[in-house]
Amino acid sequence: MLLWGQTEENPSITPQFSFGYGVDRLLTSFTFKIKIRFFNQALHLGGHSNNPPQQQALNVVCYATITAIFLITMYNKFEVANHLRPDFKRSKFQSLNSWNLGWELLEPINIATDDEESELELSTCLSPGQKALYFIWYLDAQVTNGGFIQFYWNGYRKYLEPILEGLKLIGDTIMLDLVQKVDQEYLIHQNKFQEQQELDDLEPLYDQLPKFDEYDDVFYKHHDQTMALIEKYARTNTQEFVTLVD
Repeated sequence: MLLWGQTEENPSITPQFSFGYGVDRLLTSFTFKIKIRFFNQALHLGGHSNNPPQQQALNVVCYATITAIFLITMYNKFEVANHLRPDFKRSKFQSLNSWNLGWELLEPINIATDDEESELELSTCLSPGQKALYFIWYLDAQVTNGGFIQFYWNGYRKYLEPILEGLKLIGDTIMLDLVQKVDQEYLIHQNKFQEQQELDDLEPLYDQLPKFDEYDDVFYKHHDQTMALIEKYARTNTQEFVTLVD
């Protein structure tokens, strides 16, 4: 296993497909599906069983902890030999900038994944820089659409650790500090989210939790700088994202 930022192979080597590689990916995919289905079944049994309420609550907490550890481990894993690194025209790489460059680097990753299972598998083929771009883009898409409240409402907190790791990687201390403060605020008011989710009504949260609005404003003012730092990292570590061709 290779964890975030740790590699033991030469990242400049472009992997070639082989029968062994294909079998390995098939077995990995099967393992992911077994684990995800097991966790989902555990949650169902933990929250809907004949056990006493205290035991049901404990089962759900255990499930959440195990799932978090599993997701963090898989999102941090990087199989260098299977690195997804598409060809990219050098002239295009040099001419694009900011969000336009970010989107072009992100597009091959988006095309390769269409659900949580394939995303988990694909994440092991992404370099630290690609992970930073991919997961920070999740954060940006949610917050710019409906604020941090929407980010948590839609269940994107499961990506918090790779988002934080990505922000550390690109050196964005301002956004890192903001996201950590927002998460602390969320944990304080997590019960309010749960109450409104039971009612299937998001809107009252915006009135009940005005602090999130302040955090949203800070995010909007800084997120272009976050993208600038991603671009700087990508230009300095191009081999983590693409193979430049003429």
